[in-house]
Amino acid sequence: MTEQKKLVLVDFDGVFNALDTIPSSYPSVVQHTDLKHVRYRQTDTESEFVDEALISQTAVEGFVSATETAEVVWLTTWLDRTEWFPKAFGFPAFPYGGSEEHASTTTAADWWKLDYLQNNHLDREILWIDDDLATEPEALAWVEAQQGRVTIMSPDTRTGLTVQNLNTIERWVNQ
Repeated sequence: MTEQKKLVLVDFDGVFNALDTIPSSYPSVVQHTDLKHVRYRQTDTESEFVDEALISQTAVEGFVSATETAEVVWLTTWLDRTEWFPKAFGFPAFPYGGSEEHASTTTAADWWKLDYLQNNHLDREILWIDDDLATEPEALAWVEAQQGRVTIMSPDTRTGLTVQNLNTIERWVNQ
């Protein structure tokens, strides 16, 4: 019997898209010097929208390298836009966890990401990376009840993943 790969569930905003401001207004808290401002225009038959993100290639490359031997799943409200992450940012084509219904039903009392995790991957060792985890007491309580099966990382929204975080991810994947 083959051992399952470790599972990394990862958010986008606050983890990779560290800042919600334009590049000319970087706060002094910025951890990376290689930030890339990306604008992406997507058109479908009914609408057109432009997404913007401020990404550190160091964080992207470090995450991809650190999780090479793990299975990675996006757990983000960016939904189908994760399909353009490989081209825009250099990520592999990681699958998306959750659904549009999940992401649109977010309330303070019923966080869709926790609901997704409680109903999927129950037999896996998981690293859950999301900047909002530190402010979700129900999620933290559930993680604690998992007795070490689920590990969390909640990066500072303003900085996203730091080099120290990337080193921690790599150690977790390889332990």
